[in-house]
Amino acid sequence: MRRVWNPIIAMVLAALGAGNSYAVESTQVTFQNAPYNGQPFTNVKARLTIPAGESVGEKLFPVVIVLQACCGLDDNVTTDWPNFLGQRGFATLVPDLLGSRDLVSACDREPIPLDERMRDVYGAIAFLANHPRVDHDRIHVLGFSWGGTHVLEALLERRLGQFATPESARVKNGVAVYPGCIGIFKAVTERHVSPAFYAPALIIGAELDDWTPVSQCRVVVEGQRTPPKVQMEIMAGAHHRFDQWTSRGRRLSTRQVLGHTMAPSQSATDTARRLTVEFLEAAR
Repeated sequence: MRRVWNPIIAMVLAALGAGNSYAVESTQVTFQNAPYNGQPFTNVKARLTIPAGESVGEKLFPVVIVLQACCGLDDNVTTDWPNFLGQRGFATLVPDLLGSRDLVSACDREPIPLDERMRDVYGAIAFLANHPRVDHDRIHVLGFSWGGTHVLEALLERRLGQFATPESARVKNGVAVYPGCIGIFKAVTERHVSPAFYAPALIIGAELDDWTPVSQCRVVVEGQRTPPKVQMEIMAGAHHRFDQWTSRGRRLSTRQVLGHTMAPSQSATDTARRLTVEFLEAAR
């Protein structure tokens, strides 16, 4: 499925507003990544945010694992999206995949093997499956760029059973925002593999993305095994990291990063947020 979203439509959608609003409370937590082939564990630091309020009581909340881009934990991942989701009744868990290993960036190299990163994601799933305040049947995953790659990889059927997690500890669905699709793209185009996904996923791409091009993700969507579980929406006129407005409190504008254009877009951000909530809530 593919649609190019018009900025005017996006502004109308944003004006419709959200439903119930919650205050949020957050705490620093640590979990072990998933076991794999007897390899050493990594203690992954994360920020857990849970909606709070007098009327909430012992309510179990759906939870979203929010996965960072290659440059680390920036404001859109640590603050903007958790606050947005929290106000709509979602708990969030933001793992620090890089900082937990004393790394700063993975943008110009790949310091953590892919299977190790999948161990982190499935360790987060197992951690949440045992948490008393979240709905274990509604664990979602949301990732940006490098983190969006992790969303798609984690939802591949072959990942189930690769890591020792409880049967109930699996993702309900996932959203990948301007993800890197190159790995699965190569599997389709070079090895003629039809990727199979065990849970629904939504790719939100940026039309003018010159870092993680939507053309590669389109090949993945069109080449997946049937029945298809992955769909894609494209933000018209948007560049990579269109939802990143500040970095550690510093206001951002159009800029070049490693030769690629980054540019914030209010209309694309508003539309992506609305699409994300609608997609996550459709899993109820």
